[in-house]
Amino acid sequence: MTSTRISILITLIFTMAFVLLAPAGATRVIQAEIEHKDYLPGVPDTFASGAVLNTDKLEKRVEWFPVPDWMAGTFTKEGDMETFEKDFQTGAEKRENYWMENRVTLSFGHQRDALNTIWHAEVVPFRADGSRGRSRDQRYVIGMSCLKSSPESVVLKFHSVVVALDDHDRVRGSKQQEEIVSFFPGGGNNFIATTSSTKTFSESGQPLYQLDSHTKRLKTRGFFEEDFLSGIDLKRSLYDFLAGRNMQDRLVTAR
Repeated sequence: MTSTRISILITLIFTMAFVLLAPAGATRVIQAEIEHKDYLPGVPDTFASGAVLNTDKLEKRVEWFPVPDWMAGTFTKEGDMETFEKDFQTGAEKRENYWMENRVTLSFGHQRDALNTIWHAEVVPFRADGSRGRSRDQRYVIGMSCLKSSPESVVLKFHSVVVALDDHDRVRGSKQQEEIVSFFPGGGNNFIATTSSTKTFSESGQPLYQLDSHTKRLKTRGFFEEDFLSGIDLKRSLYDFLAGRNMQDRLVTAR
């Protein structure tokens, strides 16, 4: 079976190049297909049905990626315009525009390197609850990757687990989500535009349904450097990240 390929822009299938920073400021272009997986492995044991939720057992790690200046700062959206829905159990598809309230605030950018590039640190796992309509999700992002970062756009992929708990913090059930989000300048200095495709899987990794949407996010605060996040020294962490990839010209002396 071939993978289910989801277009973030217009078509259902597309190939996108993304730029990786290379030594001495050079760029290296790699072709990569942006697509959802057909299936996922089962959820980690701490999120499995019957387990007492304890995320302290999960090891934290830092994922660094560069962001263009227009994406650096804090942004808020009030909801999403959902445009496509597919049920993988029945095969039914629906293409219809409807607005779903889903207020979320996101911040991007933590440090600048010696060449003045802004870098974002994603410390995973982290809790990222959101509200959709009248329901509330208890959502944990357990993985992310940057598929593209360029002056024109940024594409990120997130792997999340949404859990339902009883009154004793025991997991009653969980689902997984794979979300691919593209970010673009949204017109003017105060907005960014995003397109998103979210595929939901069962606890065991079977595909359930998919939603595609788009929205705009209003900038509510500009970029400022942060030196610590979740107990992590970000200056030291970025220094180690860049040094480990031989990006000597980007190194800033860690304090």
